Amino acid sequence: MEKIQAFLGCGKIYRDNQANNYEVQINSIKDINSFIAQFKEANLLGAKALDYQDFCKIIQIMNKRLHLTKDGLQEIQEIRSNMNNKRTIFKIEDEV
Repeated sequence: MEKIQAFLGCGKIYRDNQANNYEVQINSIKDINSFIAQFKEANLLGAKALDYQDFCKIIQIMNKRLHLTKDGLQEIQEIRSNMNNKRTIFKIEDEV
């Protein structure tokens, strides 16, 4: 986990004692933007690539501070409603 944190250059390591798991959490929008920049050239495949693309769309909305408006929040909710196991659209867009 420490190597992942070092590679990302951000995040904090947390341990869930009940599940005996560790995770790296990235909480600041600045660090999330850094994470996105590092993975921009990654060739993610399948449904995870689509989820990542949707995640990037949400962060773009937040970067523009549109999440502070009712319309922006609604757009985020619509994007989220089609992520992970709820996905019904399986088309990768050219650029996010």
